[in-house]
Amino acid sequence: MVILQTWPRMVGILRRLISVLQMIVRFSMDNFRFLYIDFLRSLRSAYLWVFFSINIALVILTALSNWLLVSQGGVSHESVSKAIVSMPVSTITIFIPAVGIMFISRDFVSGYILRATLLLGDWRRFFFLRAIEAVVLSALFVLAICVLSVLFSSVFLAFAGYPVAKAFSSDLFLSLLSCIPVSSVVGLMAYFLGWALRGAVVFMSVYFPYVFVADPVLSLLIPNFVWFSYPGAVTRATNFFPTTPGEHALSGYTSPYIGFSVVLAYCAVAFLLAYFRNTRRGGIL
Repeated sequence: MVILQTWPRMVGILRRLISVLQMIVRFSMDNFRFLYIDFLRSLRSAYLWVFFSINIALVILTALSNWLLVSQGGVSHESVSKAIVSMPVSTITIFIPAVGIMFISRDFVSGYILRATLLLGDWRRFFFLRAIEAVVLSALFVLAICVLSVLFSSVFLAFAGYPVAKAFSSDLFLSLLSCIPVSSVVGLMAYFLGWALRGAVVFMSVYFPYVFVADPVLSLLIPNFVWFSYPGAVTRATNFFPTTPGEHALSGYTSPYIGFSVVLAYCAVAFLLAYFRNTRRGGIL
């Protein structure tokens, strides 16, 4: 008797749960469909392939210089390994921020953000969906550079008669693997700065002078500045090699985890700048 009395209520609760699940599935499918279509659109961007082509040329030049050093003799295995990692690290420091800023700034110019926001219904939804794209795109970009760096370096070292297996240590593979999460965070940081600045020219006119001029000068003038600088943090976050004889990079302030934490802090500041600036302005207007 009690079951018969509570049955209509249980049926009503089940119907509500089913309707909520249907809404969640529909919302998730809409988001996935947008991500898929928009990601394919991003892959067709000319600037992405221009940057990628430049990186391929630099990878070949780095592998060639590595081959010249090995041919002269007297080069340690660790130096060869560090040369292999140097190209992905340079990509993260120089090109991934440019990819991230161009990823969103060109959409402000073309008006795509306004159209996509009207389609999705809320600028915050577009904001976070495109953030996922920025993470994936940056990771794939650097992953390809890591693979190419290993491939070209192996070929050139083999031609030089160098024992390639000795260069591929566990420290090398850990450093290469760390490039992927670091590049994702750096690309996300640049994406957030794109929302805050809404222009690639302003970002690049400040970022590149800072990386190539201001940061080296400040690191020379202020001894402890390197622990908090962005390029220094990226370098430490991707360095799993021993820093001094008998000391591993995981110890002390040279730990890659400390460097990664500093990069995360920069990304968090960029997120706050982007989100609250657009919230105060009422979104994309």
